[in-house]
Amino acid sequence: MRCRKKVPIGFQTVFFVLGMLYLLILPPFTAPDEAGHFATAYHYANVLSGGADSVVESTAGNVYRQIAMREQDAVLYGRLAACGEKQSYAVLTAALKDLPFFSVENVRTTQCLCRTMPYIFPLYIPAVAAILLCQSAGLGSVVMVYLARFLTFLTAWYMICRALQKIPAGGRILQVIALFPMALHLYSSCSADAIANATAVYGSAIILRYRQVPARLQRSDGILLAVLLTVVTLSKPFYILFPALGLLMPQGAFVRKRSSYMFCLIPLLCWLWKYLPIVRSCFLEGDVSAYADLAQGYSAGYILAHPIEIMCLLVRSVGKELPYVAAQSIGLYLGPLTIRIPSAALVVFTGLLVWAVFDGGDGQQILSKKQRILPVLLFGFTYLCCYGMNLLWWTPFGADRIEGMQGRYLLPLMGMLCVAVKPVGQKRQRVGTCAVLSAEALTHIYVLIAVFRQLV
Repeated sequence: MRCRKKVPIGFQTVFFVLGMLYLLILPPFTAPDEAGHFATAYHYANVLSGGADSVVESTAGNVYRQIAMREQDAVLYGRLAACGEKQSYAVLTAALKDLPFFSVENVRTTQCLCRTMPYIFPLYIPAVAAILLCQSAGLGSVVMVYLARFLTFLTAWYMICRALQKIPAGGRILQVIALFPMALHLYSSCSADAIANATAVYGSAIILRYRQVPARLQRSDGILLAVLLTVVTLSKPFYILFPALGLLMPQGAFVRKRSSYMFCLIPLLCWLWKYLPIVRSCFLEGDVSAYADLAQGYSAGYILAHPIEIMCLLVRSVGKELPYVAAQSIGLYLGPLTIRIPSAALVVFTGLLVWAVFDGGDGQQILSKKQRILPVLLFGFTYLCCYGMNLLWWTPFGADRIEGMQGRYLLPLMGMLCVAVKPVGQKRQRVGTCAVLSAEALTHIYVLIAVFRQLV
């Protein structure tokens, strides 16, 4: 099915230039979880190059990743940069076992994580390729990190541009969201979430294309959609219902009705295979979850025993943080909740998103009233699941709200949500694309200057 359209060269250029500026100006490991994702990519590279034991390195890599995400410790980053020997992670693990912040989950949950790590390997391909190239060329760790960031951004940039070729409506929405400060910072980092985000956008574009065009689903698109949705679903446990977006595709798109929507079932089965043992372990005595701090966090048993208390905590958290999370999704903060962008820039990006949603020149609404309900419900479900997971992972007893909530978790679904709430009728386009890109570029320059001053 040939349904591609040209992506504005202006958007491609602005997207690429701004991404490179974010990559060069913001230091490494300032994006959320970037250090932990780089540690995982380093593990994969060691295994592929034959210089590491897959079992030992997997366990140590997960351990280091959890430490790096929690502590953001410069000493640990230095040790990671110096790693180069076969037993690097094993030595690092042994050195950190006695530290007070170190908490290893029980053997069962650790083995579950290590056993299923290869299924999210596609998210790390750009960073792994950069590490292998640097190792073969004998380049240092600084070049390794920056090359990993560049290849990750290049991959995300390409996938977003390809998604714009396929999406029938909401292209302007997608362009605005892709140029959010938080999105650009994520795309220009070593974080696997950047590839997961771009993958989700591309998969959504395929689903919307077949929703609009009455054609048979090509085998290549069906296989690709199954792979994309599986990887996204496995990357974050609260994306379990993300494949449900595939139900927006009409029954007539499938050659065989018996095999229809199989690309939705495959991610669900993979999710159950990966996370069901971990969910079961949450209810075993002595274990909280696959990620939680055993000494301070909530457990599944405690949550079930105190439903009213947890419900009040959830309601209070949603009420307090809904505006914050919405603003952070646009880019209120960059980095691990530390670098704040100017309020004027936040107003500009909010206005651009509103313009993109109500811009009638961006194609008609292709979803019926009932079908528009699904993305809205899915977005709300993901929002609540984010709070549930952060209750287990990050929230200590006595906290007045659930901690750890970040708007970046909602970025993969924001585009589909905005497409669903688009008005039905057509309106005259009053603002040109060139003017919008110019406004975004100038605002990003303003943001980067403010961020650079904070860093200096």
